[in-house]
Amino acid sequence: MPGSAVRRGVAAAAGAALRVTGALGLTAMALGLLLYYAPGREYATETMSVFGLAGSGAGDPGPRDPGAGDPGAGDPGAAEFVGQYVRNLLRGEFGYSSTFQSPVRTLVAERAAATAGQLLSAAGLLAVAVGVLVLSGLWRGWLRGWIGAAAMVLQSIPSALFAIPIVLASGPPFVAIALAALPRTLRVLDAVLARQQGAAHLAWMRAMGCGWWAMTWHGQIRAAGRELAEGAASMVPLLLGSLLAVEIVVGYPGLGTLAWRGVYGRDLPLLGAVTLLFSAATSLSSAVAQREER
Repeated sequence: MPGSAVRRGVAAAAGAALRVTGALGLTAMALGLLLYYAPGREYATETMSVFGLAGSGAGDPGPRDPGAGDPGAGDPGAAEFVGQYVRNLLRGEFGYSSTFQSPVRTLVAERAAATAGQLLSAAGLLAVAVGVLVLSGLWRGWLRGWIGAAAMVLQSIPSALFAIPIVLASGPPFVAIALAALPRTLRVLDAVLARQQGAAHLAWMRAMGCGWWAMTWHGQIRAAGRELAEGAASMVPLLLGSLLAVEIVVGYPGLGTLAWRGVYGRDLPLLGAVTLLFSAATSLSSAVAQREER
């Protein structure tokens, strides 16, 4: 019934929203505790100032003892600090970067657009490459087996190695990101299309004398739309991981290099913001994939 289908859809969407919210909430609280108890918190004064908290912990040479009492006059406790940290995250405030001497929100906003552009370009290039392979007829017969074997070998190559030819050729980083994700994409596609081979509707289309194009497009790709959407959503963590490696090797001014500078500068507020953004993207893609499974 249409009404029951709508109710199932609303329930599934609500469940996915709860899972994503729970994952992000736990990540935010873990990051807040890490900021509070991390040793050598040179950034503490700036971060607390941005959060509207008083504090005298700048330059604290050692870690906090979770069982200790008030560490200093005006210095908030862990619960207060984490609560304020989460509330400020909800307002888009990520703290202060000691490496760049700038609010983290400003840094992330400057780099996020560039990184999103590279990811979308890589996804578009992957879609074009896969579409050409499948719809041109190359993805069948003995050539399909050779492509699958090559994809298995290339999948074991670190993403950073795909960036080296791009650096030498002064090419755009999204090409390296797409190349790093292509082997896994081909293996997912091969598994999905292989499951369609024994479907009853394909046997009916063969009996009706349908051509190769109709069987490939209507009988396999369109029929496997949900599985392909699930596979595409599962590729998001791989694209993000490839993005980090490629941006660092190429030196592209995106979130990957921002996180790399944060690692070297031990800039926990900056690393926390990038981690939270990547966690949001991964959680959303996982929720989409799980919904498509149903």
